[in-house]
Amino acid sequence: MSLLLERWLPWLADLLELGGPVLGLILVIAFTMCVLLFERLYYLLAEFPRELERAERHWRSRPERTSWFAEQDRKAVTGYLGSRLGRNFS
Repeated sequence: MSLLLERWLPWLADLLELGGPVLGLILVIAFTMCVLLFERLYYLLAEFPRELERAERHWRSRPERTSWFAEQDRKAVTGYLGSRLGRNFS
């Protein structure tokens, strides 16, 4: 692995050599955080709008929207969407 780093990214190999194993661990953690950030952005920009549209279609397809059952259905759907938005944040 170090030969690969020295060949393609010599500055990174030098930095890791000077920083020791702790710097490698920090690099792995930073990379993992970036992956999680991009996953969340993908969900917010690509997946969540589709789920929201599906929930709106479900609500609009109800014949009545004023009963207790309709309110419980709305609370369940909004709770589900809220939990999907907040996943991986706790």
